[in-house]
Amino acid sequence: MTAPKKLHKLPSFIHSLLAVLFWVGVWWLVALIYQKPALLPTPWRVLLRLVSLLRTGTFYAAVGTSLLHILIGLAAGCTVGILVGILVAFSRVSDTLLTPAFSVVRATPVVCFIIIAWLFVGTRALPSFISALMVAPVMMTSTAAAIRSVDPKLVEAARVYRLTVTKKIRALYLPSTLPQIRASLVTCVGLAWKSGIAAEVIALPKNSIGYEIWYEKSWQLDFEAVFAWTVTVVVFSLVLEKLVKLALAYRKGGRRVSQSV
Repeated sequence: MTAPKKLHKLPSFIHSLLAVLFWVGVWWLVALIYQKPALLPTPWRVLLRLVSLLRTGTFYAAVGTSLLHILIGLAAGCTVGILVGILVAFSRVSDTLLTPAFSVVRATPVVCFIIIAWLFVGTRALPSFISALMVAPVMMTSTAAAIRSVDPKLVEAARVYRLTVTKKIRALYLPSTLPQIRASLVTCVGLAWKSGIAAEVIALPKNSIGYEIWYEKSWQLDFEAVFAWTVTVVVFSLVLEKLVKLALAYRKGGRRVSQSV
């Protein structure tokens, strides 16, 4: 058996671990070559700084505040996106009026919306608003596309047999839309988290991750802390995505069991 085949047979988490170790090694090598630890600390120094942050109440207050901001935005964005997607899928007028606006939102850099929205929604609400704004177009597009992908022959059969709206939703539209909505939700979690943190870095709501990143960079010049907070952002983004995947897989498995019974 050749080495590539042996590597291919390793568990997926081993592959992920090897990839992480590789890039940590690259980071370490670049930090040693750069020879300016004040600007580019080594992974070990960042880890030590992160451990010191974990011993403070500031860390947990900031993480809790940012999580609250972003989860509110994620929920609001998904709800608006799904409702607008349904409206767009069934109404040509709504499609004509709303789709271009959502396309503009997707094409515009998030920092532009952060600066403009900051003037109207205020510092505290801005991260949630931006997260919702970034999530809604993704969910709208997926929902509308899923509804439109339903077989027209099945739709016509449902009309001929005069199925109720509830039965149409359960028999036709839910089986088609749920898989795409689940897939989009996983994408939206990371998108909401990144855009929400970016809004915090600019708007600076107190006791948030974004505020701590800005404070350590601008006032303390502590780049070890900046990297430690950045690692925190990445870790929480990955953890949230994993939790959503596990929750969706659990619900999907539970539904299959209930249907089989």
